[in-house]
Amino acid sequence: MERNKCALMAMIILMAISTLLHAQTDPPISTEGKKFYVSFGSNLNKADDEMNLRFIIKIVATKPTKTRLYYFANKLEEDAAQTKLVRTADLRNTSKVKLVYSPKTGTSFKSLRIESDDPVSVYVLNEYTASADATNILPVTSLGTNYYHASYKPMTEGSTIHSDGYTVVATEDNTIVYENGVQKATLDEGEVYSNYIQSTDMTGRHITSTKPIAYFVTNSGAIVPEGLNAKTGSVDCLFQQIPPVDMWGSRYLVPVTTQGKERVRVIATSDDTHITYTVGVDKSAVSSPLKAGQFMELEITKESTVNGAYITSDKPVGVFSYLEGCLNIGATNNVGDPSISWIAPLDQALNRTTITPFISTTNDYTENYAIVITPTATKDYTKVFKDTEITGTSLSGGTWKDNLNSGFSYYIMPLKGATADDCYTFANDAGLFVQSYGTGKAVSYYYLGGSALYNINTAFFVNDIHYQKTAGESFCPDVAIQAELNNLDNTKSGYLKWYIDGVEEISARDNEKKWNKNLKPGSHTIRMDVTNTLGTIQSVQTTITVIQCSSGNDNDAPKLLPINPGIFFTR
Repeated sequence: MERNKCALMAMIILMAISTLLHAQTDPPISTEGKKFYVSFGSNLNKADDEMNLRFIIKIVATKPTKTRLYYFANKLEEDAAQTKLVRTADLRNTSKVKLVYSPKTGTSFKSLRIESDDPVSVYVLNEYTASADATNILPVTSLGTNYYHASYKPMTEGSTIHSDGYTVVATEDNTIVYENGVQKATLDEGEVYSNYIQSTDMTGRHITSTKPIAYFVTNSGAIVPEGLNAKTGSVDCLFQQIPPVDMWGSRYLVPVTTQGKERVRVIATSDDTHITYTVGVDKSAVSSPLKAGQFMELEITKESTVNGAYITSDKPVGVFSYLEGCLNIGATNNVGDPSISWIAPLDQALNRTTITPFISTTNDYTENYAIVITPTATKDYTKVFKDTEITGTSLSGGTWKDNLNSGFSYYIMPLKGATADDCYTFANDAGLFVQSYGTGKAVSYYYLGGSALYNINTAFFVNDIHYQKTAGESFCPDVAIQAELNNLDNTKSGYLKWYIDGVEEISARDNEKKWNKNLKPGSHTIRMDVTNTLGTIQSVQTTITVIQCSSGNDNDAPKLLPINPGIFFTR
């Protein structure tokens, strides 16, 4: 019996190591992937000045791979064997800009599809002189059909009138797009729909589609905060891809950058949403109930905020952080300006992620930073690997900021001497998030470096493990399954169905509570179908591996041996 236990433990250890190595090439649903869509929106309304617009695309790999860029506007494909970890596409000439630039309301095919043979991260920069912003690009595996817009009021001063807007790219033919329930466009793959409105903050507008779309905030020029003096000196475009509502969460930590002052917007996805925010030791507050699409805004500063703002809600919300105009923060030499970044929920950490700074000749980003967010208890196990290094080092150049309310800490690391080809991989087996930003004279960029993207609203758990986290893990035969359904108002019989290996579990129909199933050793697919009030069926599924456990209660047996926080992946 003792020999069997040792054999089982050895097998679990090997599976744990295999899972960690497997995650390097086949990550969970996250900001990494193999297929992406992007379209660049308006920047300072410079529709007639394509020559001075510059779009930079960075494809970041963890090993050599082949990548492809496909321009839908003229069906041009560019292949490359990416031997370096970072491939940069600099779309500066007029012809390339016109292929991906969508500055006006209406439809076009001005978009780009990016594909790779192996998982990569993609980051893009939209810039003009003294106006820029960057965003991470989400793979098709992380896209959806339900979005809320997050932006800011565009600047209007004299004859200068900017517009807030959004841009969507269809990933499949015959995709119908709606705004607040009104049909706006029917798109084929790669086709773009943009909607711009002058002098209007469109935050909270509800954009839905019949098939998955890539959704971008494309504000031509905003002032943050609104009403800032000397407005023309602190205006920048806002450019950010937003994850679908299903990926939004209820617990967030928002760091304060070296700029020392940011605005934060929290957007509700459901009526009667209550938000609690803590920006100091004794400064907790609860918002008034918000309806779906409504938002609250707060300012966080290094003086009034104790190591970041901790935000929680009783229903899923989206959280966005905005760098403020340089004139409002009193920056030396007017360094920095408005930018927007999506903040990932605290339950969507990865054990490693890779970023790259933007080095430009159009705007001089004199300072580039990485913000690492990780659990406080294991923060000292965080390592950084530069470029092809196989031995990580501790973070340097900053100090940890411990947020006691959340149990997480963040570290702002300056990327000194970074070049355009450099990349930085941050790793911690306890999980982390990475934000990246850069500042220069009257300009900045701010983006999410990487996170998992787990379905929050329609999900299920296997032995209390989220279905999108079960890939590669091993379970004993007796598994416990439970649904998690938010924003669902459907009591009609048959709204919830469960399937094991394609066969419905009739006894579990409409059961949202925990139920058990004894499975034979081997591979098994678990699927949950949910029908909403409109009759649309959403299916989510996972495939798990069941092993024969020697003894004891199956549910209490280990599913995967925890990995020592001091062990890190190598390339």
